[in-house]
Amino acid sequence: MESSPQERWFIQFCGPRKPIPTRSHLKQPGCLSSHGGIYPAELFVRMASENRVLLADCKQRCPDYLARYNARLAKFLVALQREQLHFENWDGTRRR
Repeated sequence: MESSPQERWFIQFCGPRKPIPTRSHLKQPGCLSSHGGIYPAELFVRMASENRVLLADCKQRCPDYLARYNARLAKFLVALQREQLHFENWDGTRRR
C-alpha cells in the first residue's frame, strides 16, 4: 500500500504509525480526509498526551466563520484522547 506524501513526512520525522485503539467507531470529521486522514490527528493527540495536556480543558479562540469547523474537530480530538487514555497511560505505554 502506497502512503501519501504527508504520511511519508510524518513517518520520517515522527516515527512509524501507531494507531490509537478505540472501543467503538469514531466518526471522523470531513476536514480530516482532505489533510492526510486521521494520522495527523492521532499524532496531535499523542503529542498532547505526552505533554500531559488534557484537550477537554482547552479553550478554542477562533473567528466566527471557523467556529463550527473547529468545534467539530476539537470534539473529535477530545474523544480520540479519551479513547487513548482508556487503553494507554499518559506516556503511551499500555495499561495493564
